[in-house]
Amino acid sequence: MKRALPLAAAIAAASLMVAGAGWAGTHVHDHGYSTGWSDDSGSEFSYGIVAPGENSMTVVSDMQDWESVRDRVGSDEPALWFRLRGETWVVRDRDWVDRAMDITRPMREIGKKQGKIGREQGEIGRYQGRLGAMQGRLGAEQGALGARLAAISMRLAMRERRGGSTAELEREKDRIERRMEALADRQRELARYHEPHGERMADLGARQAELGELQRKASRHANAEMRQLAEDAVDERVAERLR
Repeated sequence: MKRALPLAAAIAAASLMVAGAGWAGTHVHDHGYSTGWSDDSGSEFSYGIVAPGENSMTVVSDMQDWESVRDRVGSDEPALWFRLRGETWVVRDRDWVDRAMDITRPMREIGKKQGKIGREQGEIGRYQGRLGAMQGRLGAEQGALGARLAAISMRLAMRERRGGSTAELEREKDRIERRMEALADRQRELARYHEPHGERMADLGARQAELGELQRKASRHANAEMRQLAEDAVDERVAERLR
C-alpha cells in the first residue's frame, strides 16, 4: 500500500470510484478528479464507478486507465466502466450501476471511517503543533536568559574580586532566575497537555492500521465480485465497448 487519503471533492458534484486487483491510495486534485496508485497496476481487470452525489470514494487502480476514458464516460450520469482483457467497456444501466455500488459499499464505508479518524488526527496534530510552537518560543527565551545569566555571573565574580558593589547585579540575577523558573514551570505545564493527545494519537493510529487491513480485504473481495459483474455485463450485452 502506498497511501490513502479521504476524499471530499468530485467532478461536477460527482464522485469517482476506481478499483483494481490491488489496494491503493487516492488523491483529489484542484480540478475535482481523483487519482490512485496501485500495487497491481498491471492487472488485466480494473473498474470505476461514476456516482453523482457521492462525497467520498476509494480508488484502487492505476489512474491511467481512468484518464484514457474519462471524457468518453463522462461524470454527469451514473456509469460503470471497466477494462477487461485489454478492452474498455461502459455500463449506463442504473440497475447495474446500483449493483456495482452495493458491491463496493463496504470499501466506501471503511473509507469514510478512515477519513473521520484522519480529520481527528489532523486536528490533534494542529493542536500539538501550536503547543510545540509555544514551547519553542519559551525555549528561545530560556536560551537568551541563560546567556544573560552566564554573563552576569562572570561580572559578579569580577566585582567580588575587586571589592566593588554587586547589589545591582545580584538583583538582576535574581530577576532572571525567577523568570527562568516561571518559564520552566510553563514548559512542564505544556508538556502535560501533550501527554493525553499523544496517547490519543497512538490509539487513532492503531485504529487506522486496523481499518487499513479491513480495506485491503474489502478491496480483494469487491474486485472478485466486480469482475464477475463485468463478465456478466459483457455476456448479457449490457456493456458498451468504448473505442
